Amino acid sequence: MILKDELKKLKKESKITLSGIVITFIMSFISLYMQYNEKTELSVIANFDGTTTLAETLDYRLTFVNSGNTPVSIEHVYARIESSESNDSNSKIDLITPFVIEPRSMKVIDYHHELFKSKIRGASNIYIAFSVVDVNANLHKNTFNLGELEIGSPLLKQDFKIKSLKMNLITGSQSTI
Repeated sequence: MILKDELKKLKKESKITLSGIVITFIMSFISLYMQYNEKTELSVIANFDGTTTLAETLDYRLTFVNSGNTPVSIEHVYARIESSESNDSNSKIDLITPFVIEPRSMKVIDYHHELFKSKIRGASNIYIAFSVVDVNANLHKNTFNLGELEIGSPLLKQDFKIKSLKMNLITGSQSTI
C-alpha cells in the first residue's frame, strides 16, 4: 500500500522515467539470457547441379550452415550407393577430413564422384550420412536418402536430377528446396 501511495505522488515525468528503467532492466535480463543460452543448430544444403551422361559422374555441393551460437564439429560425411534390388553397399566413400564450424558461419564443399571407377551398375539409391558432435559432446548421426539413379544405363544420354535438399544434422529432418 505504501508503494502505491508513493507512486501516486510522483509526477508524470518521474513515472515515465521509472517505467523506462523497468523496461531497460527487463531487456537487459532477456539479452543476458539469450547471450548465454546454448543453441545448437546445424544444417547442410545439398545442391546437385548438372546432369550426367550414362550416370558416370555425380557433382554436388554441400553447404554447412551453423546458425546456432556454439561451435559444431563435423566428424564424418559418408556417401553410400546401394543397389535397389538388395541391401549390398556398392560404394562407401568418406568425403571429408573432420572440421569445426564456428557459430554463425558456413562452409562450402564441392564434390565430384566417378561412379564407373567403382564398377557400380544398375538402379541404385544414393545416401549421405553425417556424424556431428556438438559442444556438449553429444554425437548426432543421420542418414538421408538423396534419391535413385540408374548407373550405367544403356541410353545414349541419361539426364537425371537429384532434388536439392536442406538437412538438419541435429534433428535429422530434411526438406526439399
